[in-house]
Amino acid sequence: MNVSFSTRGWQQIPWEQQVQMAETMRFGGVELYNVHKTPELTGRGGPLHRYTAAATARELWQKGLCIPCFDTACDIAGEDCTETVTALMQLAHDVQCPYVSVTAQRDDDARISAALEALLPAAEAQGITILLKTSGVFSDTARLRTLLDAFACDQLGALWDMHHPYRDHGESADTTIKNLGAYVRHVHLRDSDDDGSYDLIGEGTAAGSRAATVTGTQTLRIPGDGETRVDFTAQRIGPDPDVVYHLTRTPESGPGPVRKTVLLVQGTLFAELPPSHRGQQWTRVAENDRTPASETDQLRHAGNPAAQFAEIAAGGRVTASEDDEINGQPARHYTISADPAQAAPRLSNMLLRSLLGWAQDAGAKPFDYEAWISPDGRLLRTEYRVPLPNGTTAEGRDDFTGWGHAAKLTAPPQQLLAR
Repeated sequence: MNVSFSTRGWQQIPWEQQVQMAETMRFGGVELYNVHKTPELTGRGGPLHRYTAAATARELWQKGLCIPCFDTACDIAGEDCTETVTALMQLAHDVQCPYVSVTAQRDDDARISAALEALLPAAEAQGITILLKTSGVFSDTARLRTLLDAFACDQLGALWDMHHPYRDHGESADTTIKNLGAYVRHVHLRDSDDDGSYDLIGEGTAAGSRAATVTGTQTLRIPGDGETRVDFTAQRIGPDPDVVYHLTRTPESGPGPVRKTVLLVQGTLFAELPPSHRGQQWTRVAENDRTPASETDQLRHAGNPAAQFAEIAAGGRVTASEDDEINGQPARHYTISADPAQAAPRLSNMLLRSLLGWAQDAGAKPFDYEAWISPDGRLLRTEYRVPLPNGTTAEGRDDFTGWGHAAKLTAPPQQLLAR
C-alpha cells in the first residue's frame, strides 16, 4: 500500500518542499492535482518539464517516493478535455505515474463513452490507467460498475473518493466495495461533517472515517513451523495510527513461546524490555534499525484494517457474497479469489506478504480470501488459506473488535526508558 498526500489546495508550496515533507513524514509519494494548470511544475526548468521528467522520476525512486496519480478536475461529460488528458498521460508515462483521474459531473452517458473511446487508445499506448472518480454522476457506484463492465478494459478503473458516494448518494462503504471490487485502483480518504464540510480524518462523521480505536487479533498458522499471534489496540485509525501490539510466537517444536510487546506513538517505535532490566521497561528503536518488513510497518497495518481488504480486493475478484453474522453482528461476507502475484506487492500486512512471496515463488495458484464487513463499512473479520510448496496450507485469521472503545496510547515516560 502506498500512502501519499495530495497537493490539492497546496499547489503554492514549492516542489522541493513537498518532496521533503513526504520524506520527513514517511509518506510513499505525492499525488499531484491539476498538474496541467501548474506551470511552475511543467514549464521550462520545472521538475515535470519533458526534459527533466525522467530525472525527477529517478530522484523520487532514490528517495523511496513516487507520484501515484495525476488527479484532475477534467470533466469528460461536460468539456472536450481529450487533448489535456492525452498530454497528461504522456507526462505520467515520463515520470512513471500509473494513473490519471477524470470526473463526470453531467448526466450524459453518450458523451462519457465517446470521451473514453477517444482516450483509451492513448492510455494503452502509454501504459497508463484512466481512473473515473466516484463523484458527480458516478457517486452512484452501481452506475460506474455498469460502465466499467461495458468497457472491460485494463486501462480503465475506479478512484474511490470515500466522501461522495456516502454524502451524495447515501452509499455505505460496504455497498461501494461490493459494486466496484477490483476496479478500485486508488483511494481518496476524507472525513466530513453532516453539512458536507470537510474535516481532518477522525474529526468528522463520515462513514468509514477513523473510529476512536479498534482492538483485534491477527493469527497465522503454518504447518511445520508454528503459530504467530498478534493482539493489538490502535487509535487514530488510518494511514498513521498509534498502535500497541503483543506478539506471541509459538513454534511447532523446540523452545516454548516467544513473546514481545511493541508500541508505535506519533511515528516513534518503542520495544518493551525483558523483566531483567531493573526499573527500565522500554527502549526506543532507532530509525536505522528498522527494515521495510519491520514492526513499524506491521503496526501501521494493524491500525488500518480497511486498507487490508482494499489491497486484497485490488489483486483479485469477488466470487461470492452473502449476508452473515459475526458474534451476533450483521455482516456481509465476501469471498475473493486472489492471485499471489497481483496481491503480494500491494500488501502492507508483512506476515501475509512474506507468505504470498513464498507461495508465488513456487507457482502458487489463486487463493481464497474472505472478509466480513459490517453495514457501516467496518471490517470485522478476514480469513485466508494459502497453499504452500510443501503441499500444506497456511491459514490466517484477523478479528477486528472494540470499534470506537475509549483508549489512550501514549509514549512511555522518560524514567522508564533505557538510555
